[in-house]
Amino acid sequence: MWAREVFRVLYSPLKAFKEIVSKPDIKGPLLILVLTLVTTAVAQYASASKLSIETAPLATDNWWKEWITNWNSNGNVTIINNTGQIFLGNYSIQSISNGTLIWMNKTDIGPFNYSEEAGYKALSFRIKWIHQNGKFPSNATLRLFSPDQNHYFKLNLTDLISNSTGKWANITVNIGPEASKWLPENLPTWENINGIEFEMRWALSDSGNLTMIITDLFFGKYISFLATNIYGSTILPSVIDGIFVFFVNWAIFAGVLMVCTVMLREKVGPWKTFFVVIGYVFSITIVYILVRALLISALPDLRLQYEAWKAWDPNATEVERIMAIDIVTQQIQKYWTPSWIYLLGSYLIFAMDAWTVALSVIAVHTLRETSWKKAVAIALLGYVVYFFLRGLLLV
Repeated sequence: MWAREVFRVLYSPLKAFKEIVSKPDIKGPLLILVLTLVTTAVAQYASASKLSIETAPLATDNWWKEWITNWNSNGNVTIINNTGQIFLGNYSIQSISNGTLIWMNKTDIGPFNYSEEAGYKALSFRIKWIHQNGKFPSNATLRLFSPDQNHYFKLNLTDLISNSTGKWANITVNIGPEASKWLPENLPTWENINGIEFEMRWALSDSGNLTMIITDLFFGKYISFLATNIYGSTILPSVIDGIFVFFVNWAIFAGVLMVCTVMLREKVGPWKTFFVVIGYVFSITIVYILVRALLISALPDLRLQYEAWKAWDPNATEVERIMAIDIVTQQIQKYWTPSWIYLLGSYLIFAMDAWTVALSVIAVHTLRETSWKKAVAIALLGYVVYFFLRGLLLV
């Protein structure tokens, strides 16, 4: 009977609470806890299935040491030691020139085949430019040679580079046949990429001393978040956290409603019965989590760049973790926030609050045959107090 009432609370609460009050059984709230944990796992799976994260098996210091050599440029090329800074490798490549044009290229990087389904799908790097007068480049271009400098794909980087001189721009771009922003010149192919070039141009009136610096250059693959060890490592902590949060919410809400009932001069009755009955109110949590999971599954996929790993890395510094979280937040704001589905999900909590209050009114009314007017007052006051206490204790 108690198992049936867990679900009947959702569609026929008056009949359900009459049965629950007549035969209160703690097994009901415990079943709700189990179902909450199960649906939470489903929601986590739905969220993880929408995320892909960049992996960079070549992004190592030794790999970057090999790539740091043999760069060509119209300026003077030097290697800079980045020790102590937050980079994947310890070195940057720098070119200094004078005029309105600066470029650097490397023609011995491959050949790489980027048309393979399981191949590399992203190119990441950090780039910094310096103009003696702080003038912004009129054009910034990235080229991938295929098979030589006369055949290439080009990408406009002007909107991606930093808008201030001397500041790093952390850039990740998609590569391959599905990356539509690349423009082909002289019939290049993604099956045979063996060179890369960075170029910046200024207006003729902005001639001056120019500097370009490149670091953390690597090609990466995107893999599903489900395939990473991060997803597996979050399951047990999530279960433990879910159990803790459920009992804390249950204890706070039932306790606050008891106090409010006494304040309004109504009898509480046996506290154990009161506690068990209020526990059934949390059956709506199951609905909330499932609806959230459905909404998330309808959102577009997110691709997180390599640095996002630091958000889950226990060895990451606080600065690295903040930067990583900022990367994830930016992707969510760019691809999810404008969606009406995401907006609907953000308002869903208000509907659940109203539903919780409505079920609480019925529960309080049924427990001690309290008048509907007083039951409403107890439930509203109790939920307001519970809302603030929950915020303080479960931040």
